[in-house]
Amino acid sequence: MGTVSKALDLLGLFSRTRPQAGLSEIARLSGLNKATAFRLLGELEAHGFVERAGPAREYRLGPAVVRLGGLREAILPAIESVGLNLTRLETD
Repeated sequence: MGTVSKALDLLGLFSRTRPQAGLSEIARLSGLNKATAFRLLGELEAHGFVERAGPAREYRLGPAVVRLGGLREAILPAIESVGLNLTRLETD
């Protein structure tokens, strides 16, 4: 697995039930050692994909994720995407 894949996998650890996580938790969940997780998170942070927040300085998704989500929504609104998927299911 390449570096980009590992970094993207880290982004996939965040969810509605886990909006923030510390380095130890991220390393444990990802199966990466702390040094590697820290390095990847540092790169993601430098590009705005994660940020550190709160007194514990836990990681959470950053503004770059919101920007990309907004671009995706502008190109193909979620309601249209859902409609397209339903249409495909009806014709299958």
